[in-house]
Amino acid sequence: MVKSLRFPILCGLVCVGSLLAFRAFQPRSSASGPKSDNAAQALLARHPVKPFFATFEERLQKAGRVPTVGARSIVGIRDDGSKVEKNDYLGALPITKRQLYLPGGVQVTINETLRFLIARRTGAWDPNGLGRLDPESGCQMTFAGRAVNSAAGPEEAMLGFKAVHLTSAGKGGWDHWLLPDVECAEVRRLATFTDEKGAVTDTSDLVSTSLKLGEPPAELFQIPRDYQQVSPSEAAKRTAAYSKTTLPEAVVAMLAKADLDYGRTKVEIKDLP
Repeated sequence: MVKSLRFPILCGLVCVGSLLAFRAFQPRSSASGPKSDNAAQALLARHPVKPFFATFEERLQKAGRVPTVGARSIVGIRDDGSKVEKNDYLGALPITKRQLYLPGGVQVTINETLRFLIARRTGAWDPNGLGRLDPESGCQMTFAGRAVNSAAGPEEAMLGFKAVHLTSAGKGGWDHWLLPDVECAEVRRLATFTDEKGAVTDTSDLVSTSLKLGEPPAELFQIPRDYQQVSPSEAAKRTAAYSKTTLPEAVVAMLAKADLDYGRTKVEIKDLP
């Protein structure tokens, strides 16, 4: 996989998802004998959302260099299906960001370092949707019957749970370790990056350092009412100023389209609970 190891700070603030994003309920899918609606719904009913709280550390390794910790993150899921991802990106320009996924399809991106937020209706998270991974398939298929992962290694014990080692269907260079007993929560993701000749240049090993069943801390879901609500392009401009970089023309064009979409999907903070 030829790719930069770390996403730019800009993408971390504007893009939906990141290297640290939690994918347990957001799989990429490919058709593989979808189930009937009744069968899929019956599977889903057997596996309601289980609240849990996990911490992660991203360990970066460049060829020939000493490993470093690139980021630390927290993932929490509530009984009502709300999800939070909090990422602390380390380094010369540290930055802290939270992503909230609320019932009803609302996503709130909160930049705690630069004190702004973006709120929009995306539908990227649906705890009651058939796109969730089915634990009964060993986390290889969704409840709808679509294959998204394939087995890559034997089962392992991780954090006191049984973990399955999988690779994403159609995606090279990524290995995942998921917990069938915790609704296929991801506890490790290893990304391997190569150059044009196939030699490994970098690895990113995202590893869970703890996982507890039960409700996560309530403060992780709090929305700051004194932060300014901005558009994707304004978020990018502030981020570029913070990092002392210039936005490429292609990114500016992309952000113009993102602003148009944001105008259609924006949710006012005052309207959120």
